[in-house]
Amino acid sequence: MYSQQRLLFVILLSFFLSACGVSAKASYVQLVASKSFASQCNQENTVYDIREDFNLNGTTVRIPKGAVLKLNGGTINNGGLILQSNNKIIGTGEVFNRLLITIDDKNVENILINGIELSGYKNIAKKEEDIVTGIRVNLGATVNNLTISNCIIHNFNAGITARGSNIYIKDNILYDNGHKNSVVHVHDGEIDICAGYNSTSIHTCNFIISGNRCLSKYVHRNIDCGKLLSEDNILITDNICVSMNGMSSDAADDIYKAQCILVGYAGTSKRDKGVIISNNICKHCNWSAIYVRADNSEKTEGTNGYLALITNNYIENVIKDPKNTFSAAGAAIACELREGSMISNNIIKNCTQGVNLGRIFSYGHMKVSGNSIDNCDYGILNNSVAKKIDITDNSITNITLKGISIIESSSVANKSADKYVNISNNHITMSGKNAAIKNSFSDENSAGVFLYNIGATSYSVYSNFIHSDNPLANIGVLVLCNTKDSYLTVNGNKISGCYAGICKKADSAARNVNCRMIANDFTNCTQAFMIGANSNKQLFIVEDNRYENCKSKFGDQSWAKMVFDGKINPDGSIIVFDDCSTDLSSKKFGTIKSAPVCFYDKEFKEGDVIMSSNRTYFSAATCYSTDKTKNAHWRFENASMPDQLIESLAAPGQIVYSTSQKKMRVFDRYWRNLE
Repeated sequence: MYSQQRLLFVILLSFFLSACGVSAKASYVQLVASKSFASQCNQENTVYDIREDFNLNGTTVRIPKGAVLKLNGGTINNGGLILQSNNKIIGTGEVFNRLLITIDDKNVENILINGIELSGYKNIAKKEEDIVTGIRVNLGATVNNLTISNCIIHNFNAGITARGSNIYIKDNILYDNGHKNSVVHVHDGEIDICAGYNSTSIHTCNFIISGNRCLSKYVHRNIDCGKLLSEDNILITDNICVSMNGMSSDAADDIYKAQCILVGYAGTSKRDKGVIISNNICKHCNWSAIYVRADNSEKTEGTNGYLALITNNYIENVIKDPKNTFSAAGAAIACELREGSMISNNIIKNCTQGVNLGRIFSYGHMKVSGNSIDNCDYGILNNSVAKKIDITDNSITNITLKGISIIESSSVANKSADKYVNISNNHITMSGKNAAIKNSFSDENSAGVFLYNIGATSYSVYSNFIHSDNPLANIGVLVLCNTKDSYLTVNGNKISGCYAGICKKADSAARNVNCRMIANDFTNCTQAFMIGANSNKQLFIVEDNRYENCKSKFGDQSWAKMVFDGKINPDGSIIVFDDCSTDLSSKKFGTIKSAPVCFYDKEFKEGDVIMSSNRTYFSAATCYSTDKTKNAHWRFENASMPDQLIESLAAPGQIVYSTSQKKMRVFDRYWRNLE
């Protein structure tokens, strides 16, 4: 019977050692309370069964290589453990008080820490290296294969700081780390989980941070993969990053955190690396919830942006601190990415900004799609370099300033090559509580889509639904582009309830053949189009638009009337649809006495056509040619006109009916009656 029990014990021990990654030949030692921990834990490749509480009395013990600390109710307190290759700490929820676990050697491999609770203390010294961290890979050290799982870590300056390759931090709880009062050079290091900040250029890869609950209110960041050098493959998924008072309730007020999740920021290597940030819950911070920064400089060209997928995250309550001058402050997602990146299917509520695209590097496409953004000042914005961006299928509701805002810095606005922005199929609603519009061409106006200083080869705004429930406030599409808007199409949008449906500032072009407003639907708008007149008396054609219950299509343009329904042909010629009424209060009407106002000082070209709806003077007029004075020669159809016709008006062979002489007249070199 004794032999059978002994055999069963050997089999169970072998199974346990195998599960721990220790060979069957490893030693087994059960520690006793009558001896110090350090005197007993001194053999490599040994399993130490800990059933008693040990006080290190402020000393630090280096754990032998290959040693496994198996907790069976016992604990280690008041000191430090230094881990080496193939060390494991395996617990069942035991609480360690004031114990620091560190790794300080290069080329350490295979570390596992699972199932323990670390209750620490804090240092408010003014040097970052003096912060107290629960589990820390020291600066200069790296680990290949580090797993920290199912642990509870609280009451430290920082919870976990890891460096190396194959870092797996999963299913941990971190709370009450950091401290309220910011201390110079310390506060930035107060983090729940930090992976990265490698001190060498050694290539490292595979950071997996998954399933953790990061609840500390006073840390600077919950999860930080900040100063990356050569790291590849960063996966941050299924984490909860919420400021809480202890573990009792959300702390929505008195926001202290800068970010919930940070990647990049201060690295020096090329950053064309893969980053996935998905399925996280991020709440309560004052800088940005998810921040991916590619470069710490202000350069605008390059290929160093991260290749990122930011998807399916829930983000709430990111508020800009009034003292924070950072342009992306208050953004749920703030990033600088490279081509191929995607921001999709995130839910964002109650933030200053929804998604802030600081820079898009290189020359491929980057997509922002399927996001739900509610009750923010800004929905989606780009305020630096816009290169090949698709912003599609987003729901942006209850916006107080701008739904989608594309602004380019003046230093890159003229670089139009290889630039493209598509804004389509977005659902945008603006708050009816916004202030009434006073100056329609002010960039401070609230707008569904806002374009400023753009310089892309092609900008298109199409098939968006834009709604305001206050016809005295809000603009559907606001275009303030100076002279750089000749590559713009606003097509197929449904705009309702706005003060102005589409508002465009004047530019220097004589006609808008490259700035197209096509097939938009306007409903219950005070004015459908509000187009600023330029010094050339610009001829601006809008095409196939529909108007319902709008007080005005084009507003009071008086003698400088410039906006007409019409069509722009593929060859650049235009067709103007107009009632061709006269402006009797003006003394000058181009080349026709008492001419229809559509002729006045416009730069027509050969092939242009004016179609009259009331046919008071003609049914159609086609531009035959122009002379050096920019006066157009016209061929009129069904013309019935007074005698006050200037010879330069008509093309040779023109026949009209004289309403004065009641005779047909023909023009060759001069006008004469037909007999």
